Amino acid sequence: MKVGPNFDTRLNNVNGVTVRVLMEEIHLKACESRDWSWVRLTGGLLNKQLDELAKAVTHLLVRQKQITVGMPTKSEEAITCPKTKEELKDIFGRAYSDDPNSFTLAQEIIVSLGSLVRTDPQLFVEMFRLRIGLIIQIIASELARIRKLSATEASQRLLAISPYEVKCMLFSLLSGRLLEDITSGEETAAGKEIHTGMGSFRKQIEERKSLRKSVAGGSLQQNEIDDLLDEDDAEEDFQFGIWLRHRRIDGALNRVPPDFYSVIFSCSN
Repeated sequence: MKVGPNFDTRLNNVNGVTVRVLMEEIHLKACESRDWSWVRLTGGLLNKQLDELAKAVTHLLVRQKQITVGMPTKSEEAITCPKTKEELKDIFGRAYSDDPNSFTLAQEIIVSLGSLVRTDPQLFVEMFRLRIGLIIQIIASELARIRKLSATEASQRLLAISPYEVKCMLFSLLSGRLLEDITSGEETAAGKEIHTGMGSFRKQIEERKSLRKSVAGGSLQQNEIDDLLDEDDAEEDFQFGIWLRHRRIDGALNRVPPDFYSVIFSCSN
């Protein structure tokens, strides 16, 4: 929109056909066809705000979860108190002035987080600041890892998935489950025991260990022993990778170990 949204294109020699009118038409058709990449792009260019955004921000703030929008070290802004729709529009406009896709995607993530904090508050234990820019980065990096995509391809893939899939990925990251469970179509953990953060990763490692012990319980041939030795190396790689992923995700989510602040406070006194 270099000429501005109110520029009259005089399309088909008709006055009043502004860039905004054409963009609104594209946005409407993208919504009807559920082309999410175009929905997000046009929504950002038109500075559209989700109806539930202000409520979601309030739900997070009243549960003592601060929010930052924008990319870290660049244009990040903190939201520490409830805001009106107009104030949020200004904040998002400053934070994503040159990124209309993230303008819309960040709103979707905040709305999803606001929904999850009401239905599954245990997912947010030991989290005090939600940095939306880092969350977008970690979701994109997980997509790149799983689907073996480049950074650019992963970003494009993230913009093309539905808001429901984005919410499922957020649930996966917050609960500590492997993102492969979501992308492979497995049902989310509604009604199941939810493990978050480090507890979930430990559970996954213990499950793999117990499975290998049960397999190795009987008498084995030499070739089977060789296979188990190879599996030992693979197991070490798996554990290293899963702990590395755990630390990266918890860092992006600003999640600290249980009782971290109380222990630090007691040590300082």
